[in-house]
Formats: sequence, structure tokens, C-alpha cells
Amino acid sequence: MQLSACVTDEDYEAWRAVRIEVEPGERTATVAELRAQDSPARLMLLARTDGTVVGSGLADRSETAGGGFVLPRVPSGHRRAGVGTRLLRALADHCAGLDVPSLRSRVDDAGSLAFAERFGFAEVDRELEQVRSVGEEPPPSALPGGVEVVTLDERPELWAACFERFGTEVLADFALHAPLEITAEQWNTSWRGDHVFLAMHQGE
Repeated sequence: MQLSACVTDEDYEAWRAVRIEVEPGERTATVAELRAQDSPARLMLLARTDGTVVGSGLADRSETAGGGFVLPRVPSGHRRAGVGTRLLRALADHCAGLDVPSLRSRVDDAGSLAFAERFGFAEVDRELEQVRSVGEEPPPSALPGGVEVVTLDERPELWAACFERFGTEVLADFALHAPLEITAEQWNTSWRGDHVFLAMHQGE
């Protein structure tokens, strides 16, 4: 098995393919978006066996205060063969160089939780996903006077401008075990996404 950092667009596409297979219900960033998030603290790895991609990994500073973040991903057909262990150790070694006191990750199933616990991780938070069936919907009610709703595509300049006055307040309101530490650069890359709606009142 060989581990290598993502360098070429083909590497990033292979990394994306693993994420899409492991987390099919989640939106995966484009190659351009992934490249925009690159930094010296960030490591994106591919695991290959005989030239075949069998896993991927991500390590970076955590968006929650005071830690590093690691996320090894292994498609179901390549699990129980040591791929996740190799990835996790390499990602943890990278975070050791970031001088962070702890590592964080996230899991979505019992098998992944058992894997994490085997390496000393303990559950500290839990996210619940809510699903609502969409069918025939009633028309939206009228907006309050003076309020306008725009999409980010229509007014892309608003996103960066609202970080200091609006974004920091929103981030502080997340109910997490540790506060989020999001920079303006992260706000403008990984926190910016498709189908964002902004409500404006008197231009603010």
C-alpha cells in the first residue's frame, strides 16, 4: 500500500470519488473548491494498492477550537485490510506537526465508531439529521416590509462582506461542545456553498 498527497487534478478527482462513495448523501466540493481550501496545515491523502485507490484521508486544524481534525475514508470493499489504520496514523502524524493538543473526527456508523474508539477517540458530540419529504408545497408567505431575499449567485459580494457583522454571530450560536473558530478565509471558501439565500433589510 502506498500513501501519497493529492497534487494533480486527477488526484483530487480520485479523492472526491472516495468521498462520494463513502458519503453518497453529502455534497462533495469540486476540484477547484478543494484547491481553494489548500493551506500548509491541510493534508489530503490517497491510499493505493497496486495502483488502485483504496482510501483517502484529510487532516487539518479543526474548525472547533483547540484541536486538529482527521478523517480517513475507506470504501466498504476495502475495509478490514489495514487501510484505515495506515491513513489514520499518517494523518495523526501530520497533525502532530501542527502543535495541537487533541484530534477530532466524525463517524456516521457503528463500525466507524468502533474503529475510532480502538484508537482512543471518545464521543463528545452528536449531530441529528432531519429529513422532510418534499411534495406540493404551499406558496411562501409575503416577506416583512423592507426585507428582500437574494441568492448568493445574484449578489456574490455579500458573502465576504457579511462575515464580520453577521457570520461571526451565527458561528457563535452553534450548539457544540467547543466553539467554532472560523477565519474569514474559511468563511469565503469551505463555508460558501450552493443555494445560499440571504435576507436583506435596508441593504444590510
